[in-house]
Parts: sequence; structure tokens; C-alpha cells
Amino acid sequence: MDTQEQKSWMDALPPRVLFWGGLLGGVLVLCTIGFFILLGITLHKGGDYSTTYGDQANGAAPSPSAAAPSGAQPTTKAPAAVGADEHLYGNKNAKVTLVEYSDLQCPFCKSFFPTAEQLVDSSNGQVRLVYRHFPLDSIHQFAQQAAQTAECVTSLGGNTAFWKFATVIFGNQESLSASMLLDTAAKVGVNRAAVDACVKSGKFASKVAAMQQEGNNIGVQGTPATFVVAADGSFELMPGALSYDSAKAYVDRALAK
Repeated sequence: MDTQEQKSWMDALPPRVLFWGGLLGGVLVLCTIGFFILLGITLHKGGDYSTTYGDQANGAAPSPSAAAPSGAQPTTKAPAAVGADEHLYGNKNAKVTLVEYSDLQCPFCKSFFPTAEQLVDSSNGQVRLVYRHFPLDSIHQFAQQAAQTAECVTSLGGNTAFWKFATVIFGNQESLSASMLLDTAAKVGVNRAAVDACVKSGKFASKVAAMQQEGNNIGVQGTPATFVVAADGSFELMPGALSYDSAKAYVDRALAK
């Protein structure tokens, strides 16, 4: 009975109404399908882009056999030459230099920190690591303060104190606070009150800002971003928190030059 009534009702409509109604319905269906297709493509591209840098996503790495980073990598320039007051880990005369732009509150930087040290420790003096600050203030509440505190620690305790400080901070990121930073300075052998006064004075704010600005100028878009610089001056950008094997592929290419 329902089918017969519906058929009679449809037959009562003018052909012009049926035609335009059917056409409009078809367009709406196609638009709906197109919307979901475009949404899927957009989400997929967003996921691919976000793998470029660790702190923006998961620090996806190229395979160890990859010849170079993919075409998705940003345009980069060589980092500034290593200066006398750098945070240096390893042999100062090493053939290959890893220049890392990092954030002490970045979880991906924390993940990559022991990998970077392992690359140096396993190189028989052929690789050195240089740490430069790139605090992501917009997403990390204590990143800027941690960077300035690290500089104050270095000025009072030297390069060794810096690396001890960074190791403790990366190992206890979940506990970061203003007082924790000062407590850590004391743990690594630097006077807490002196560090506190140094940080409050803003003595190294411009130095941290200069490091970050240099990173921006050469194409750093997230952390960790590590430039692998060969003896001949050529370089590759190693983005994200790569595994040891993936990172070593970059180092091996540089050592071969």
C-alpha cells in the first residue's frame, strides 16, 4: 500500500520538477563525496608534513640507506662556523660536526639527546656535537628560561657543567619549573644564588635570541634540527629525533667526503 501511494504521488509531479529535483539531489551527493575525499587528502598531507621535525610530530626518519632527505625538506643554509664559546661535546678537531638546534623542554630533543651523544662516543674522535638553543616559547612554558639558565650555568661552571645540566634537565622534563632549574644548577656544582641572579638579570637573553634567529635564518622549523657538516663544508639537515642507525647514515656520508 505504501509503495502504490508513493508512486501515485510521484506521478502527480510535473516532469520539470522531477528533473530539477533529481539533478539537485545528484549534485548534493557528488559534493558530499568530494568533501570527504578532500578532507582525507588534507589530513594525509598534514601528517606527512608533520613528520619533518620531531617537536611538531613524531620525528619520522628516512631509511638508513636513503641518499638524502626527501623533497619535503625546507630550504636550508649552512649554520654559522663553530665559535670558541660553543657548547661542544667531543673532539674539538673532529672531521664531522653535528650542529643541533634544540629546546630543553622538547620531548623529541630529549629522545634524540642520547643518540647524538652516542654518535660522538662511537666515532673514535671523528664526530663532535655543538648544541645551540632554539626554545619554542609558544608551546613550552620553561624553554626560554631553561636556555638562559643553561647559559648562566655555563658562564659560572664551564662547558662540562652545561652538559651535566642538559643531561639532568632532559632526564627530568616532566618536573620542569623555575625552582627546579635552579636546583639542577646546584646539583651540577654551580652556585644556586649566582645562577638565579644571572637569570633574573637577563644577561644571556640576547645570546639565546641570536642562536634562535640564526636557526630561523638557515631554515630551522622545529626541534631537534641537526646539521651534519662535513670537513669540506657541505652539509645535510637531519630533522627530528632519528634512531641511531638512521642518524649514523647521515654521519657516514659526511665522513666519506
